[in-house]
Amino acid sequence: MKKKYWSKRFKVNKRRANSLLVVLSLILLIVLVVAFVDRLTDRSDGPAVLPEAVTQWRPLVLAEMEKQGLSQAWIDVMMAQLMQESGGRHVDIFQCSESKYGVPGMIESEEESIEQAVYYWLKLIDRAEELGIEPSRENILQSYNMGIGYLDHLKEHRSDTTPELAALFSETVHQGGGDPNYVDNVLRYLEMAINSREESY
Repeated sequence: MKKKYWSKRFKVNKRRANSLLVVLSLILLIVLVVAFVDRLTDRSDGPAVLPEAVTQWRPLVLAEMEKQGLSQAWIDVMMAQLMQESGGRHVDIFQCSESKYGVPGMIESEEESIEQAVYYWLKLIDRAEELGIEPSRENILQSYNMGIGYLDHLKEHRSDTTPELAALFSETVHQGGGDPNYVDNVLRYLEMAINSREESY
């Protein structure tokens, strides 16, 4: 009789232990899933910043701006642009081969890309001023994307850039190329660029 009692009690305890193990396993699984989702969405208490693959080039961009005489007030916009163009994951980090060689894929180093990007910014600003167009970040960014001829397009329409004017230029001159929403696509990273600069101090 006593043997049956202990056998029955052992089975009950074993079931409880198995149930507890299942519950603990579920809790552990939930914790792991939450941690994985947090990592994917990059949630943190601090402000959103640009990845290191982008910010590592900031000193070289600043140095090139100083060398060529481009105001360093543009640095945050240029870093946001770098994020949009390549995320720092391509040799031609500013995707400016076509502005130098007329074809993509000719830039051979990140340093060459930075040098050409700064040069092209200066060229666009000078051209805008020659045409009596405000060299705003929006006008310069969209011209960087569409090509320097886009500034003449703005002059013709007596307007600053808009997505509609950019789309018209893309369809009639650029054979559907370029990004009419380029300005918005770059400036969505501007706050991250500013946060990255402030964190570096």
